[in-house]
Amino acid sequence: MNGILDVQGTATNPVVFTSIKDDSVGGDSNNDGSASSPSGGNWGAIRVLDGGSVTLNYTTVRYGGSYTYSCGYSYCGSYGNLGIEGEA
Repeated sequence: MNGILDVQGTATNPVVFTSIKDDSVGGDSNNDGSASSPSGGNWGAIRVLDGGSVTLNYTTVRYGGSYTYSCGYSYCGSYGNLGIEGEA
């Protein structure tokens, strides 16, 4: 993103970015009972592009990390749950 992501959870109402397979938050979102379990790489990443900003207060980010990017014809890297691209 090259905009603004401002997540304002609280101690009593935290925000969780997680896998659809993670039944520990929000219940069985994918309606498969216990047939699946979450793991790293279940979804991409929160990407912060040059000029963008992200604020995560009382926020947990888990089971992401499957995003890989390239620079032209070569592989440049991959992310965990959060990727920062561009100049700081």
